Amino acid sequence: MKNKILFTIVIGVAVIAIFFMRKPTNNTDFIPVNDQGEQYFEELDLQNMKFIYIDNDSILIDIDFKQYNINEDSFKRNIPRLNKMNISAIQKDYFNTKYSVSKSRLDFFINNRTEEQLSKVGLGKPASEYINDLFPLLQLVVVRMEPIDSHHYNMSFFYTLRGILEEDMYLVVFTDEDGNSPEIGWDT
Repeated sequence: MKNKILFTIVIGVAVIAIFFMRKPTNNTDFIPVNDQGEQYFEELDLQNMKFIYIDNDSILIDIDFKQYNINEDSFKRNIPRLNKMNISAIQKDYFNTKYSVSKSRLDFFINNRTEEQLSKVGLGKPASEYINDLFPLLQLVVVRMEPIDSHHYNMSFFYTLRGILEEDMYLVVFTDEDGNSPEIGWDT
């Protein structure tokens, strides 16, 4: 009993200390604040963002073609090839790794949808019974460039499921500038 009381007192003191030690601001919201106490946001360069259309799909790309001397038309022609490579990497990760990000993400996605939502796209529960029907539903929605230095970059390919809106989490394939060395992850 003494330990519980002592633990409660220590936690209470720690919370009060944190409250008094934090930097006072006039803001009551949780917007990030820099060292000078001013709000800041990640700068988005909207001039590099545009939609491209491939096979009736709208894909948002965030790529600085000029800085990296990339031929935009050639890049667009390569998207279907890169997309196939990425979906193949997702399938390989799903079936062949001990801890599979794509398996946990796709299983979570299916298991947290209603039967009605899933039936609209030909899926159901449990996820393991419908996984082969799921891969063709992967839809590339965003391609983003992640600069490494002034001459090299990595690519991020964001996927969701066609026919089911999933706007808060994406399955992501990270590759080098040639689409090689894929790593699977997720992003919000």
